[in-house]
Amino acid sequence: KRGEPCRIVNARIGIFYRDPQSGENRLAINSTTPGAGSHGAAILIDYLKHHSAVLPLPEGSGGWDIIETSPGRLLFESLAPLNLITVDTAKPAVDKSSVTPVPATQYAWRFTRGSDGWIYFGSYPTCHAYRYNPQNNAVEDLGFMGPEGNLYLRHIGITADGWLLCSVGVEKKAVVAYEVATKKQQVVVDGQSPFLVPVAGEVYATISGELQRFDSAAKSFVKPNLPAPPTGEKWTWILPTSTTANKVLRAGDGQYYQIKNGGAPRLVWN
Repeated sequence: KRGEPCRIVNARIGIFYRDPQSGENRLAINSTTPGAGSHGAAILIDYLKHHSAVLPLPEGSGGWDIIETSPGRLLFESLAPLNLITVDTAKPAVDKSSVTPVPATQYAWRFTRGSDGWIYFGSYPTCHAYRYNPQNNAVEDLGFMGPEGNLYLRHIGITADGWLLCSVGVEKKAVVAYEVATKKQQVVVDGQSPFLVPVAGEVYATISGELQRFDSAAKSFVKPNLPAPPTGEKWTWILPTSTTANKVLRAGDGQYYQIKNGGAPRLVWN
């Protein structure tokens, strides 16, 4: 049967959440339907019972990222132009009172949570950083990040002590460190625009093929304090689902290792 074209955008960054009623895990992904007059949808999947709920978003065409702002509350990006929309998973239903437009912005790309409770994100084509307060749906524009002439602020992460790391491009690739308290910024990586991975109040990035961690005191990325890979290779990646006590990393040989409570790396997948 032929119908409206639909595609799933970045299903690989769908998130797991705990269903408020059953306590079981569910999977949420962000669907986008291109074309004039079309809208995206929040898709909530009960993969144990082979059931899904498709909740059309009232604004925008769906998008990229999702983040849990509180138990039972998922924030969806809906792009072109950008709207921030919350889904109440207990019902489940879109909270239409939460729909928050972000002027002059097409999409957010990636969310990250600050210790202050705000949700931070970057933008296209303004290359600004923003933050969103899920308590009252307020959006604050933190301004243009990095060298002038760029359009994209894609990847983003924030440290426990309030440094917002912003990966920007396209004309002048860089990573910018923005201190939320002082509103001052500086370029800390020049010529590269890597994926930023926030883990338990720290921000990691693969720079020149090697995993590094942002050091607030040095105001630069440094080699992380981790046990060496057993193969003698360097670490090249850390999974975003890692925690302080349980990290999963990829070594230069392409194999994945688990480090629990600072112990020796254990091979988990090759």
